[in-house]
Amino acid sequence: MLISNLEGTVRLAEKVARGDLSVEVNILSEKDTLGKSLTLMVNTIKNIVKDINMLTDAVQEGRLDTRGKPDKFRGEYARIVKGVNDTLDAVVGPLKVTAGYVDRISKGNIPEKITDEYKGDFNEFRNNINTMIENLSQFAFDQNCGKSRQTL
Repeated sequence: MLISNLEGTVRLAEKVARGDLSVEVNILSEKDTLGKSLTLMVNTIKNIVKDINMLTDAVQEGRLDTRGKPDKFRGEYARIVKGVNDTLDAVVGPLKVTAGYVDRISKGNIPEKITDEYKGDFNEFRNNINTMIENLSQFAFDQNCGKSRQTL
């Protein structure tokens, strides 16, 4: 009976290892520490998947301020959720800065160049916005100089 129970537990662990969280853990007794631990592990992984799916849905719906709750988890599980939050922050921050600058420019306000430092593709966004600001500033200057000459 012990070998049969252990084989069932091994099959269950193999399913979880392959990503099958539909498993049912049978806790054999009050002293079944392995069964209780597997139940906790499966439920924790299900909750992480639920949080990440919620974040994915939020981003797809344009709710960019939504974050997971790492305090619902312990240890490395909490680090996973925190890592996803940090990734979102790293993407959303520069996008919001860019959107703010585009909004100001669309309203006729030419702002100062973006001075924040970014890495990789985000730096390219910054450089493109800054080039647009330079070109618009030069265009506005040229237009003002032309008007000044006409009034003389």
